Amino acid sequence: MIPGLPSIPSLSDITAHISNNQFATGGLLLGIGGIIVAYLRNFPKLLWDKALRLVSVEVQINRPNELFTHLNNFFADKQPAKYTRNFKATYSQKDTLAESIKISLGEGTHMFFYKGMFIICNRAIRKDAGNQGGGRGDENEYFKLRMFTRSKDKMKQFLMDATLSAEPEYSNIKIYQIDRWGEGWELVKRAKVRSSKHIILPEGMFDFLVNDIQEFYGKEAWFEEMGIPYKRGYLFSGPPGNGKTSTIVCLASHFDIPVYIIPKLTDSNIDKMTTLFSELPKRAFVVFEDIDAMLHKTRKEKPSLFDDEDDEEKEKSQELSAEEKKLNFSGLLNALDGITTPEGHIIFMTTNFPELLDKALIRPGRIDKKIAFNNPDKYQIGKIFQKFLPHASSEEIESFSKYMQPRNLSASELQEFFLQHTTIESALGAAKESTKGKKNGKNNTKSKSN
Repeated sequence: MIPGLPSIPSLSDITAHISNNQFATGGLLLGIGGIIVAYLRNFPKLLWDKALRLVSVEVQINRPNELFTHLNNFFADKQPAKYTRNFKATYSQKDTLAESIKISLGEGTHMFFYKGMFIICNRAIRKDAGNQGGGRGDENEYFKLRMFTRSKDKMKQFLMDATLSAEPEYSNIKIYQIDRWGEGWELVKRAKVRSSKHIILPEGMFDFLVNDIQEFYGKEAWFEEMGIPYKRGYLFSGPPGNGKTSTIVCLASHFDIPVYIIPKLTDSNIDKMTTLFSELPKRAFVVFEDIDAMLHKTRKEKPSLFDDEDDEEKEKSQELSAEEKKLNFSGLLNALDGITTPEGHIIFMTTNFPELLDKALIRPGRIDKKIAFNNPDKYQIGKIFQKFLPHASSEEIESFSKYMQPRNLSASELQEFFLQHTTIESALGAAKESTKGKKNGKNNTKSKSN
């Protein structure tokens, strides 16, 4: 013991003090008694949970997981819980009102049999502290399923059956998009398989893209042997309405590959880009739509009828700050070829303004092929004419192409032209008139200048 410092009581001294102190002894006994009572009170629940784990399996499917959507559709279409009186209705635009409204299981507990297996389904909303007050509502929903079997394979088979039953059209192409919270991929559309005959590209372009992608998929071992990151990148550029997005869907149809769209870069999805990429299947098309607009302000948004904000202030508020541009660009580069970026995916970037893109973004290794989607040339104009008016003669096709090429219309504008002129005579007549108008305009200009 050091002189001047109080001595440290020994364990025997503490025990003797407690035994001689009625308040301390009583408090200790009460504490021990409370622990025992709490355990005994929870014992039936603990025993019940243990028994359930021995005779059943349980899974939880959170939204926006695609499996959640399949289960919701399955419960709406099949209504297996016959005695349920608690439902939830959703609306999605279909051909008829009856098809548009789906009535699925509501929040709460539901019980039903499926192929002789007893299932308890609970639909609820996660109320974890991290999301309180976030206003996310239904996006925190989940299904918790308990099947009374010891085989997890039977639970998996039920989920597979529900998926196939709710989504029989597996010939369609799945199109996903990052959910609004940047936390996962959400199925937004099932596009019909599209043939290359539905798009009219410059001669040989589609075949070139098919062969290039096919070659990439066949050289995985070579990429590994050479120590080169196994990835492919394409930049589709050109005026709007010339088939950039349609070509991606056609390529996805040809190779039966899902499409994952990243419509914008935000702090939320940039931070989680690595995780989002890791959730993709080995073969996937990842599309950065209007990549220039993610990094720069290149176009004004459509005005709202209900927006009375000053135009100058609105345009100013829409501008990205220098710091935001830097953040977006740095995050994008890391997503494309950071050290943790998964390999095997094909990246597509689309833009109407390729001149605005930083050279670091489109250098070889990030973008391997740059494909220009210009307004249709004479060959394409003739093919589009033949597509809409298949009975036209070769002379009529040649004549139409000659008249229309100087107008420099986009493919979508040509399509609109044929929606208005549905006969060969009408189309040729309108094409000739537009040429005369141009000539008269030039002559008038000359006469004025004289």
